[in-house]
Amino acid sequence: HTIIVPTDFSETSKNAAKYAVQLASGMEDTKVVLYNVFDRIAAGTDGTPLHLDNQARKQIMEVALNNLALDLVAVAGVPIECVAEEGTNIIESIDHF
Repeated sequence: HTIIVPTDFSETSKNAAKYAVQLASGMEDTKVVLYNVFDRIAAGTDGTPLHLDNQARKQIMEVALNNLALDLVAVAGVPIECVAEEGTNIIESIDHF
């Protein structure tokens, strides 16, 4: 079994990920996938758009996902996979994944 948890790193999505990990810990052969869809454009701290190359954006999201996964492993020791993909529509991206 696989539980896909879309995350934008908000407190709400972190709570959903924590719940998913706790749920998965009670199920055999279950893993959790932390899934993030990122856009090409990011904003700096002052709101100025920053244009980072696609690979740099992906690396940033993967680091953030891995940090979240480390926090969640402490909650329950279930396998956690991290996936970051470029996209503009979360529903289409999850469907494709």
